[in-house]
Amino acid sequence: YKEYKGFAVYVVAAEAAIFTSEAVDLIRLCDVDILEPYFRPRDRIRLYMSIYELKAAARAVKRCDRLLLDGSLLSNVIRPVVWYPRNIPQELVVQLAAEAASCLEGELVSRRYRRLLDDDPGDAATLLEYVEYLALLRRLLDDGGETIVAVAKSSKSTTYFKDYIKPDIAIFEKYAQGPGFSKPRIETISENSKARKWKYPIYDGYFKALRITTFYARLVDGGPVLKFEVPGVLGENDVRRLLDEICYFCVSGYPYPLRKVHVDVDIKNVYMENVIRVLSLYGEKTGRESLENI
Repeated sequence: YKEYKGFAVYVVAAEAAIFTSEAVDLIRLCDVDILEPYFRPRDRIRLYMSIYELKAAARAVKRCDRLLLDGSLLSNVIRPVVWYPRNIPQELVVQLAAEAASCLEGELVSRRYRRLLDDDPGDAATLLEYVEYLALLRRLLDDGGETIVAVAKSSKSTTYFKDYIKPDIAIFEKYAQGPGFSKPRIETISENSKARKWKYPIYDGYFKALRITTFYARLVDGGPVLKFEVPGVLGENDVRRLLDEICYFCVSGYPYPLRKVHVDVDIKNVYMENVIRVLSLYGEKTGRESLENI
C-alpha cells in the first residue's frame, strides 16, 4: 500500500493452490481500492489481506484432504482489535457475521454494512471489518477442523522452554540437529494470557474454547525448523502420520504449495507503481517530498 496525506491506496491478493494427481487448480482473489475512512491503514490493510486469505482457504478446504496455511493459526485467533467501539448495535454485528461467512468472493461485506451507520468513524469501520474476519475464521475452522495445518517459518512463542530471551523455534533450530518433531502441546485459547484480557465482539465462547495442538519439526536433514498448529487434540502418532503426508509435498524441508502461493501473490513495487499510474495519483502529496528533495 502507499499512503498519501489524505488517503491510502492498497492492493491485496490471496491464492489457494489445490494439488491433485492430474493438475494444480488455483483459486485467486484480489482487491485494489482506496482505504476509507483513512484510519490505521497498516493494521486494517493487514486485516484485509487476512480476510482474503480466509476466503480463498474456505473455498478450497472442502476439496482438500489436507489444508496448509502459511503462518500461525494461534496468532490469527488471538489477534486483538482493541480500539473498536462498543456502541454498534449487536443485531447489526450478528447480521454482518452471517452474511460474511457465506460470501467467499467479491468485495468486503463489511464495506456495504459500513454505509448503514449514521456516521463513519474509523473505529466503527474497523469493528465491522474485524467481525467479517472472525466470521470467516470460524467458518474455516468449522469446515476444515483437523484437516487444517498452519505452518510458520518463525515464531516468538516461548511456551516450551520459558526462555524469554530466545523463542522456542530458535532453541530447537540450534540444538535439535536432525529431522524429527517435538512433543505436541495442547493450548486452549482461554488459557492464553493475551486472550483473557478482552472479549471477542462475536463468537467469544467459541474462540475461547478452541483447542490447538502445537509442535515443532524439522522435516529433512539440514532443513529449517517449522512451527505447526492444528485445531483439535493430536497425539504423537497423529503428528507422525501428518508429517509423513506433508513431507511428500516438501522441497528442501518446506511445503512446496506454500512456497508457490507466496511467490504468486507477492506484490512488487512495480505493480503498485502501475496502479498509481492508472489512478493518475502522481500529483498527490505523501508528505515526504521535502525530505526527498534535501
